[in-house]
Amino acid sequence: MRDAATSENESGQDNARALDNACRVAVCNEQERVARALHDSVINRLFEIGLSLQGTLMLLVDQPSRDRVEHAIEDLDATIREIRSTVFALEAGSMGTQRSVGPAASRT
Repeated sequence: MRDAATSENESGQDNARALDNACRVAVCNEQERVARALHDSVINRLFEIGLSLQGTLMLLVDQPSRDRVEHAIEDLDATIREIRSTVFALEAGSMGTQRSVGPAASRT
């Protein structure tokens, strides 16, 4: 009787470990999906907006307006860097490794 109880206990522990591993895989997959979605849509859109503002910057003649647009472009660059850092952290977390973040591409 003791062998059957021990075997059942070990089987329950194996099932718990398998369930825990399945949950970890699901979380990793979701993190990777979110990271790809952020990178593919949000970062690209922000980059497009920055390029549009750069084009507008060339049309502006008064310095206060130019300064405002330049500041907006800098803010967009900072936002892109923050999102990329988050994306890389999600990817690194799902792979169980650290990944360094390179510099963001400059638009100027």
